[in-house]
Amino acid sequence: MARNSLDAGSPFAAAVATPGLNGEFLNARTTTNGLAATSGNFPVNYPHTWLRLNRVGNVFNGFGSYDGTNWTQLGSVTIAMPNQIYLGFAVASHNTNQPTTAQFVNYETTPTNVVVATITNPHDANGPTSRTTPIAFSEIMWKPAPRTDGKNLEFLEIYNSNPWFQDISSYQLTCADMNYTFPPNTTIPMRVPGTIRWIASTSCFIRFLTSLMMASGSMASAFCTAL
Repeated sequence: MARNSLDAGSPFAAAVATPGLNGEFLNARTTTNGLAATSGNFPVNYPHTWLRLNRVGNVFNGFGSYDGTNWTQLGSVTIAMPNQIYLGFAVASHNTNQPTTAQFVNYETTPTNVVVATITNPHDANGPTSRTTPIAFSEIMWKPAPRTDGKNLEFLEIYNSNPWFQDISSYQLTCADMNYTFPPNTTIPMRVPGTIRWIASTSCFIRFLTSLMMASGSMASAFCTAL
């Protein structure tokens, strides 16, 4: 991250990586106390996740990479900043009551042999299951290895491929030992998976949790109880 000052509303430019489907992107605030905006997208592949921030005059460019040599440009933004600015690492949980940590390795000046290239994602991207629905099961954990405390976590991960929130009110999940109907006003954020989790030893309770890193830095979540 490059900042004009350490004030909360300072203009900044940052190449950012997230653990979710947002992946890597360029995040920037061009004016003091203005809104931060994002651009670009590059899938993360931890631990092979590289970020690069480049400045030429007042133009800041963000890049993402799998190997630190071949880069994809995330975006470019023009911000009026002095010659001397603050440069450093940033990490956020996007929850004021939840601390978080991050590990940064191989911090270095960009080598001279790097290139900007089209990089193929080694993983298939999530998408809709058919033309009639944007919703897909992106991950299922069913009958995992037994835990010593007996709390065997099972879950379904539901993915919304739309670029907008999807209302799943009245949608049903039915199987041999569960019948669940989503209550009114239940939505899944755009292109972010939501997770339905339950503990086998207390299967009468189901927790539905979905979260989205929004522009304001807030978290959206919902909790439901099994019928």
